Amino acid sequence: MSRYLHLLSDDAKFSGYIQDYFEFVAPGQNSYLVLAVNGKKANSHVDKGSLLVATSMRDAEKQYKQRLPTAIAVIVHGLWAPSRKLLAHTPHQCPIAWCLFGGDVFNGRFWPETHWLESKTQKLQIALCKNKERKFRPVLTACVKKLYPQHYKRKHEEILSQYRRVDLLATTFMEDYQSVVERLGLNAEHCEFINYNIDDTVTSTLRNATTEGQDILVGNSATPSNNHLEVLETLAHCRRDFRHAILPLSYGNNEYASHITKRGTQLLGNQLRPLHDFMPRDEFNHSLLTVKCAVFNHIRQQGFGTALTLAWLGARLFMHPRSSTYRFFLKLGIAVEPFHSSSDKSFACKLRPLDMSERIANRTALSKHFSQDRVRQLASQLINRLSAMHNEKSLR
Repeated sequence: MSRYLHLLSDDAKFSGYIQDYFEFVAPGQNSYLVLAVNGKKANSHVDKGSLLVATSMRDAEKQYKQRLPTAIAVIVHGLWAPSRKLLAHTPHQCPIAWCLFGGDVFNGRFWPETHWLESKTQKLQIALCKNKERKFRPVLTACVKKLYPQHYKRKHEEILSQYRRVDLLATTFMEDYQSVVERLGLNAEHCEFINYNIDDTVTSTLRNATTEGQDILVGNSATPSNNHLEVLETLAHCRRDFRHAILPLSYGNNEYASHITKRGTQLLGNQLRPLHDFMPRDEFNHSLLTVKCAVFNHIRQQGFGTALTLAWLGARLFMHPRSSTYRFFLKLGIAVEPFHSSSDKSFACKLRPLDMSERIANRTALSKHFSQDRVRQLASQLINRLSAMHNEKSLR
Protein backbone atom coordinates (compact mmCIF):
# COMPACT_ATOMS: atom_id res chain seq x y z
CA MET A 1 0.00 0.00 0.00
CA SER A 2 1.32 3.45 -0.96
CA ARG A 3 1.15 5.50 2.22
CA TYR A 4 3.36 8.36 1.02
CA LEU A 5 2.53 10.12 -2.24
CA HIS A 6 5.46 12.07 -3.74
CA LEU A 7 5.07 14.84 -6.32
CA LEU A 8 8.19 15.49 -8.40
CA SER A 9 9.22 17.77 -11.24
CA ASP A 10 10.56 16.29 -14.47
CA ASP A 11 14.17 15.99 -13.27
CA ALA A 12 15.51 12.44 -13.63
CA LYS A 13 18.53 13.08 -11.40
CA PHE A 14 16.47 14.16 -8.39
CA SER A 15 13.79 11.52 -8.93
CA GLY A 16 16.50 8.88 -8.63
CA TYR A 17 17.89 10.36 -5.40
CA ILE A 18 14.44 10.73 -3.85
CA GLN A 19 13.42 7.15 -4.63
CA ASP A 20 16.69 5.86 -3.15
CA TYR A 21 16.12 7.70 0.14
CA PHE A 22 12.46 6.89 0.68
CA GLU A 23 12.49 3.31 -0.58
CA PHE A 24 15.24 2.63 1.96
CA VAL A 25 13.35 4.13 4.94
CA ALA A 26 9.84 3.05 3.87
CA PRO A 27 10.18 0.25 1.30
CA GLY A 28 7.06 -0.45 -0.74
CA GLN A 29 5.12 2.37 0.94
CA ASN A 30 5.75 5.13 -1.60
CA SER A 31 4.30 6.18 -4.92
CA TYR A 32 5.86 8.84 -7.14
CA LEU A 33 4.06 11.11 -9.58
CA VAL A 34 6.34 13.04 -11.95
CA LEU A 35 4.70 16.19 -13.35
CA ALA A 36 6.07 16.58 -16.89
CA VAL A 37 3.34 19.02 -17.90
CA ASN A 38 5.35 21.78 -19.61
CA GLY A 39 4.56 20.59 -23.14
CA LYS A 40 8.03 19.18 -23.74
CA LYS A 41 9.02 15.55 -24.08
CA ALA A 42 9.33 13.99 -20.64
CA ASN A 43 12.73 12.87 -19.38
CA SER A 44 13.45 9.20 -18.82
CA HIS A 45 13.03 8.26 -15.15
CA VAL A 46 14.18 5.05 -13.47
CA ASP A 47 11.30 3.43 -11.57
CA LYS A 48 12.60 2.13 -8.22
CA GLY A 49 9.20 1.88 -6.58
CA SER A 50 5.88 2.92 -8.01
CA LEU A 51 6.61 5.81 -10.40
CA LEU A 52 4.32 7.32 -12.99
CA VAL A 53 4.96 10.24 -15.35
CA ALA A 54 2.00 12.55 -16.09
CA THR A 55 2.35 14.58 -19.29
CA SER A 56 -0.72 16.82 -18.84
CA MET A 57 -2.50 18.47 -15.93
CA ARG A 58 -5.64 16.45 -16.67
CA ASP A 59 -3.62 13.25 -16.43
CA ALA A 60 -1.85 14.52 -13.31
CA GLU A 61 -5.15 15.30 -11.54
CA LYS A 62 -6.54 11.89 -12.48
CA GLN A 63 -3.49 10.00 -11.20
CA TYR A 64 -3.24 12.14 -8.07
CA LYS A 65 -6.88 11.52 -7.11
CA GLN A 66 -6.49 7.78 -7.74
CA ARG A 67 -3.55 7.58 -5.32
CA LEU A 68 -4.94 9.80 -2.56
CA PRO A 69 -7.29 7.26 -0.91
CA THR A 70 -4.39 5.12 0.37
CA ALA A 71 -2.04 8.02 1.14
CA ILE A 72 -1.58 9.26 4.69
CA ALA A 73 0.72 12.10 3.57
CA VAL A 74 1.85 13.99 0.47
CA ILE A 75 5.49 15.00 -0.02
CA VAL A 76 6.10 17.69 -2.65
CA HIS A 77 9.66 17.89 -3.93
CA GLY A 78 9.67 21.44 -5.31
CA LEU A 79 6.36 23.29 -5.00
CA TRP A 80 6.00 24.51 -8.59
CA ALA A 81 2.67 25.72 -9.98
CA PRO A 82 1.44 22.27 -11.20
CA SER A 83 2.06 20.76 -7.75
CA ARG A 84 0.34 23.69 -6.01
CA LYS A 85 -2.79 23.17 -8.10
CA LEU A 86 -2.99 19.49 -7.14
CA LEU A 87 -2.89 20.27 -3.43
CA ALA A 88 -6.45 21.64 -3.65
CA HIS A 89 -7.65 18.02 -3.99
CA THR A 90 -5.90 16.88 -0.81
CA PRO A 91 -8.13 16.01 2.17
CA HIS A 92 -7.54 17.86 5.42
CA GLN A 93 -6.42 14.77 7.34
CA CYS A 94 -3.60 14.19 4.83
CA PRO A 95 -0.60 16.35 5.86
CA ILE A 96 1.57 17.94 3.19
CA ALA A 97 5.35 18.32 3.34
CA TRP A 98 7.14 20.70 1.01
CA CYS A 99 10.81 19.92 0.34
CA LEU A 100 12.11 23.32 -0.73
CA PHE A 101 14.25 23.55 -3.86
CA GLY A 102 14.66 27.34 -4.11
CA GLY A 103 13.49 28.16 -7.60
CA ASP A 104 10.00 26.96 -6.67
CA VAL A 105 9.42 30.09 -4.59
CA PHE A 106 12.34 32.53 -4.75
CA ASN A 107 11.75 33.37 -8.41
CA GLY A 108 8.01 33.95 -8.10
CA ARG A 109 5.86 36.96 -7.32
CA PHE A 110 6.92 37.01 -3.70
CA TRP A 111 10.58 37.56 -4.56
CA PRO A 112 10.98 39.50 -7.82
CA GLU A 113 13.94 38.21 -9.84
CA THR A 114 15.72 41.55 -9.45
CA HIS A 115 15.87 40.86 -5.70
CA TRP A 116 18.63 38.34 -6.45
CA LEU A 117 20.58 40.40 -9.01
CA GLU A 118 23.58 42.66 -8.64
CA SER A 119 23.37 46.11 -10.25
CA LYS A 120 25.15 45.30 -13.55
CA THR A 121 23.21 42.08 -14.01
CA GLN A 122 19.98 43.96 -13.29
CA LYS A 123 20.76 46.38 -16.13
CA LEU A 124 21.57 43.47 -18.44
CA GLN A 125 18.30 41.73 -17.59
CA ILE A 126 16.32 44.86 -18.41
CA ALA A 127 18.17 45.27 -21.70
CA LEU A 128 17.47 41.65 -22.67
CA CYS A 129 13.70 42.07 -22.34
CA LYS A 130 13.21 42.48 -26.08
CA ASN A 131 10.38 40.13 -26.91
CA LYS A 132 6.89 41.41 -26.15
CA GLU A 133 5.94 38.80 -23.61
CA ARG A 134 8.94 39.43 -21.37
CA LYS A 135 9.00 43.17 -21.95
CA PHE A 136 5.36 43.85 -21.21
CA ARG A 137 4.65 41.21 -18.58
CA PRO A 138 5.63 43.52 -15.67
CA VAL A 139 3.66 46.36 -17.27
CA LEU A 140 0.63 44.11 -17.75
CA THR A 141 0.83 42.92 -14.15
CA ALA A 142 1.02 46.51 -12.91
CA CYS A 143 -2.00 47.49 -15.06
CA VAL A 144 -4.08 44.56 -13.82
CA LYS A 145 -3.12 45.38 -10.26
CA LYS A 146 -4.19 49.02 -10.74
CA LEU A 147 -7.28 48.59 -12.95
CA TYR A 148 -8.59 45.39 -11.40
CA PRO A 149 -7.33 45.40 -7.82
CA GLN A 150 -9.93 42.90 -6.58
CA HIS A 151 -9.06 40.42 -9.34
CA TYR A 152 -5.35 40.74 -8.62
CA LYS A 153 -5.95 40.40 -4.89
CA ARG A 154 -8.05 37.25 -5.39
CA LYS A 155 -5.37 35.68 -7.61
CA HIS A 156 -2.67 36.60 -5.11
CA GLU A 157 -4.64 35.12 -2.23
CA GLU A 158 -5.35 31.99 -4.26
CA ILE A 159 -1.65 31.39 -4.80
CA LEU A 160 -0.89 32.17 -1.16
CA SER A 161 -3.55 29.70 -0.02
CA GLN A 162 -1.86 27.00 -2.12
CA TYR A 163 1.42 27.56 -0.31
CA ARG A 164 -0.34 27.83 3.07
CA ARG A 165 -1.82 24.37 2.66
CA VAL A 166 1.63 23.07 3.60
CA ASP A 167 1.96 21.57 7.09
CA LEU A 168 5.70 20.92 7.11
CA LEU A 169 8.45 22.82 5.31
CA ALA A 170 11.64 20.80 4.83
CA THR A 171 14.81 22.77 4.05
CA THR A 172 18.56 22.31 4.19
CA PHE A 173 19.05 25.74 5.72
CA MET A 174 17.01 27.03 8.66
CA GLU A 175 17.55 30.51 7.23
CA ASP A 176 15.56 29.59 4.11
CA TYR A 177 12.73 28.18 6.23
CA GLN A 178 12.51 31.37 8.28
CA SER A 179 12.58 33.56 5.19
CA VAL A 180 9.79 31.63 3.39
CA VAL A 181 7.56 31.35 6.47
CA GLU A 182 7.84 35.08 7.15
CA ARG A 183 7.31 36.20 3.55
CA LEU A 184 4.39 33.84 2.79
CA GLY A 185 2.81 33.79 6.23
CA LEU A 186 3.01 30.01 6.54
CA ASN A 187 2.00 28.09 9.64
CA ALA A 188 4.28 25.15 8.90
CA GLU A 189 6.65 23.16 11.07
CA HIS A 190 10.29 22.86 10.09
CA CYS A 191 12.10 19.64 9.22
CA GLU A 192 15.65 19.39 7.97
CA PHE A 193 16.02 17.60 4.65
CA ILE A 194 18.92 17.29 2.19
CA ASN A 195 18.58 16.39 -1.50
CA TYR A 196 22.21 15.32 -1.81
CA ASN A 197 24.47 12.83 -0.09
CA ILE A 198 28.17 12.90 -0.67
CA ASP A 199 28.29 9.17 -1.60
CA ASP A 200 26.01 9.72 -4.60
CA THR A 201 27.30 13.20 -5.46
CA VAL A 202 30.96 12.17 -5.50
CA THR A 203 31.15 8.77 -7.18
CA SER A 204 33.74 6.12 -6.31
CA THR A 205 36.06 7.14 -9.16
CA LEU A 206 36.35 10.62 -7.62
CA ARG A 207 36.45 9.56 -3.98
CA ASN A 208 40.21 10.00 -3.60
CA ALA A 209 40.72 12.51 -6.43
CA THR A 210 41.71 16.15 -5.93
CA THR A 211 41.71 19.19 -8.18
CA GLU A 212 45.06 19.84 -9.83
CA GLY A 213 44.38 22.38 -12.59
CA GLN A 214 44.40 26.16 -12.95
CA ASP A 215 40.82 26.78 -14.10
CA ILE A 216 38.05 28.79 -12.45
CA LEU A 217 34.40 27.72 -12.51
CA VAL A 218 31.84 30.54 -12.59
CA GLY A 219 28.22 29.81 -11.63
CA ASN A 220 26.10 26.79 -12.46
CA SER A 221 23.59 27.77 -15.15
CA ALA A 222 22.42 30.32 -17.73
CA THR A 223 20.24 32.26 -15.29
CA PRO A 224 20.75 35.90 -14.31
CA SER A 225 20.78 34.97 -10.61
CA ASN A 226 24.34 33.71 -11.19
CA ASN A 227 25.41 37.36 -11.47
CA HIS A 228 28.03 36.38 -14.06
CA LEU A 229 28.85 39.90 -15.22
CA GLU A 230 30.24 41.02 -11.87
CA VAL A 231 32.50 37.94 -11.74
CA LEU A 232 33.70 38.15 -15.35
CA GLU A 233 34.60 41.83 -15.04
CA THR A 234 36.55 41.05 -11.87
CA LEU A 235 38.40 38.16 -13.53
CA ALA A 236 39.35 40.43 -16.44
CA HIS A 237 41.86 42.05 -14.07
CA CYS A 238 43.35 38.69 -13.05
CA ARG A 239 43.93 36.95 -16.38
CA ARG A 240 47.48 35.87 -15.53
CA ASP A 241 46.29 34.00 -12.46
CA PHE A 242 44.14 31.32 -14.09
CA ARG A 243 44.02 29.30 -17.30
CA HIS A 244 40.34 29.13 -18.26
CA ALA A 245 37.08 30.50 -16.86
CA ILE A 246 34.52 27.69 -17.21
CA LEU A 247 30.85 28.73 -17.41
CA PRO A 248 28.17 25.99 -17.28
CA LEU A 249 25.39 27.40 -19.48
CA SER A 250 23.62 24.25 -20.66
CA TYR A 251 20.29 25.09 -19.05
CA GLY A 252 18.43 28.28 -18.27
CA ASN A 253 17.88 31.27 -20.58
CA ASN A 254 19.44 30.86 -24.04
CA GLU A 255 19.37 34.59 -24.76
CA TYR A 256 21.12 35.33 -21.50
CA ALA A 257 23.66 32.56 -22.21
CA SER A 258 24.48 34.08 -25.61
CA HIS A 259 25.01 37.54 -24.15
CA ILE A 260 27.19 36.27 -21.31
CA THR A 261 29.28 34.26 -23.77
CA LYS A 262 29.74 37.32 -25.98
CA ARG A 263 30.60 39.64 -23.09
CA GLY A 264 32.84 37.02 -21.49
CA THR A 265 34.78 36.60 -24.73
CA GLN A 266 35.25 40.38 -24.95
CA LEU A 267 36.67 40.40 -21.42
CA LEU A 268 38.65 37.16 -21.34
CA GLY A 269 39.26 36.20 -24.97
CA ASN A 270 40.13 32.54 -25.49
CA GLN A 271 40.35 32.00 -21.74
CA LEU A 272 36.56 31.76 -21.64
CA ARG A 273 35.16 28.22 -21.80
CA PRO A 274 31.34 28.32 -22.01
CA LEU A 275 29.62 24.94 -21.68
CA HIS A 276 26.47 25.15 -23.79
CA ASP A 277 25.91 21.42 -24.27
CA PHE A 278 24.52 19.18 -21.55
CA MET A 279 27.04 16.82 -19.95
CA PRO A 280 26.13 13.68 -17.97
CA ARG A 281 26.73 14.15 -14.26
CA ASP A 282 29.78 11.87 -13.98
CA GLU A 283 31.43 13.46 -17.03
CA PHE A 284 30.78 16.95 -15.68
CA ASN A 285 32.12 16.04 -12.22
CA HIS A 286 35.33 14.64 -13.75
CA SER A 287 35.77 17.88 -15.69
CA LEU A 288 35.88 19.71 -12.35
CA LEU A 289 39.30 18.20 -11.60
CA THR A 290 40.90 21.10 -13.51
CA VAL A 291 39.18 23.69 -11.28
CA LYS A 292 41.27 25.27 -8.55
CA CYS A 293 38.69 27.93 -7.60
CA ALA A 294 34.95 28.41 -8.11
CA VAL A 295 32.80 31.53 -7.81
CA PHE A 296 29.11 31.12 -6.98
CA ASN A 297 27.83 34.67 -7.00
CA HIS A 298 24.23 33.69 -6.26
CA ILE A 299 22.37 35.54 -3.54
CA ARG A 300 19.82 32.73 -3.20
CA GLN A 301 20.49 29.00 -2.86
CA GLN A 302 21.67 27.62 -6.21
CA GLY A 303 24.33 25.27 -7.55
CA PHE A 304 24.45 23.40 -4.25
CA GLY A 305 25.40 19.98 -5.65
CA THR A 306 28.26 21.41 -7.71
CA ALA A 307 29.53 23.35 -4.69
CA LEU A 308 29.53 20.16 -2.59
CA THR A 309 31.49 18.27 -5.25
CA LEU A 310 34.08 21.02 -5.59
CA ALA A 311 34.46 21.33 -1.82
CA TRP A 312 35.18 17.58 -1.66
CA LEU A 313 37.70 17.77 -4.52
CA GLY A 314 39.56 20.60 -2.80
CA ALA A 315 38.69 23.68 -4.84
CA ARG A 316 38.62 27.06 -3.14
CA LEU A 317 35.05 28.37 -3.06
CA PHE A 318 33.91 31.97 -3.29
CA MET A 319 30.26 32.83 -2.64
CA HIS A 320 28.10 35.90 -2.37
CA PRO A 321 28.24 37.09 1.26
CA ARG A 322 24.42 37.38 1.35
CA SER A 323 24.00 33.76 0.30
CA SER A 324 22.49 31.32 2.82
CA THR A 325 24.78 28.66 1.34
CA TYR A 326 27.83 30.79 2.21
CA ARG A 327 26.77 31.12 5.85
CA PHE A 328 25.83 27.45 6.02
CA PHE A 329 29.25 26.34 4.74
CA LEU A 330 30.98 28.64 7.22
CA LYS A 331 28.98 27.09 10.05
CA LEU A 332 29.98 23.57 8.97
CA GLY A 333 33.67 24.52 8.77
CA ILE A 334 33.93 24.18 4.99
CA ALA A 335 36.53 26.50 3.45
CA VAL A 336 34.64 29.31 1.72
CA GLU A 337 35.34 33.01 1.17
CA PRO A 338 33.06 35.93 0.35
CA PHE A 339 33.18 37.18 -3.22
CA HIS A 340 33.31 40.94 -3.74
CA SER A 341 33.48 42.30 -7.27
CA SER A 342 36.37 44.66 -7.90
CA SER A 343 37.80 46.81 -10.67
CA ASP A 344 41.45 46.11 -9.85
CA LYS A 345 43.78 43.16 -9.33
CA SER A 346 42.99 42.67 -5.64
CA PHE A 347 41.09 39.44 -6.30
CA ALA A 348 44.12 37.85 -7.97
CA CYS A 349 45.93 37.15 -4.70
CA LYS A 350 42.97 35.05 -3.51
CA LEU A 351 43.05 32.68 -6.49
CA ARG A 352 45.17 30.04 -4.80
CA PRO A 353 44.46 26.34 -4.14
CA LEU A 354 43.45 25.08 -0.71
CA ASP A 355 46.25 23.72 1.41
CA MET A 356 46.16 20.13 2.67
CA SER A 357 44.70 20.97 6.08
CA GLU A 358 41.81 22.85 4.45
CA ARG A 359 41.11 19.95 2.09
CA ILE A 360 41.05 17.46 4.96
CA ALA A 361 38.75 19.72 6.98
CA ASN A 362 36.37 19.97 4.01
CA ARG A 363 36.10 16.21 3.59
CA THR A 364 35.64 15.69 7.32
CA ALA A 365 32.76 18.16 7.45
CA LEU A 366 31.12 16.83 4.28
CA SER A 367 31.43 13.19 5.38
CA LYS A 368 29.77 14.03 8.69
CA HIS A 369 26.91 16.24 7.48
CA PHE A 370 26.13 14.80 4.02
CA SER A 371 26.72 11.10 4.50
CA GLN A 372 24.24 8.63 3.02
CA ASP A 373 23.30 7.44 6.51
CA ARG A 374 22.51 10.95 7.69
CA VAL A 375 20.40 11.80 4.65
CA ARG A 376 18.46 8.58 5.14
CA GLN A 377 18.00 9.45 8.80
CA LEU A 378 16.54 12.84 7.83
CA ALA A 379 14.17 11.13 5.36
CA SER A 380 13.09 8.77 8.14
CA GLN A 381 12.43 11.69 10.50
CA LEU A 382 10.33 13.37 7.81
CA ILE A 383 8.26 10.21 7.32
CA ASN A 384 7.78 9.72 11.06
CA ARG A 385 6.65 13.30 11.62
CA LEU A 386 4.15 13.10 8.76
CA SER A 387 2.73 9.86 10.20
CA ALA A 388 2.29 11.56 13.57
CA MET A 389 0.67 14.57 11.89
CA HIS A 390 -1.77 12.29 10.10
CA ASN A 391 -2.79 10.70 13.39
CA GLU A 392 -3.21 14.11 15.02
CA LYS A 393 -5.35 15.40 12.14
CA SER A 394 -7.51 12.26 12.12
CA LEU A 395 -8.44 12.81 15.78
CA ARG A 396 -9.68 16.36 15.22
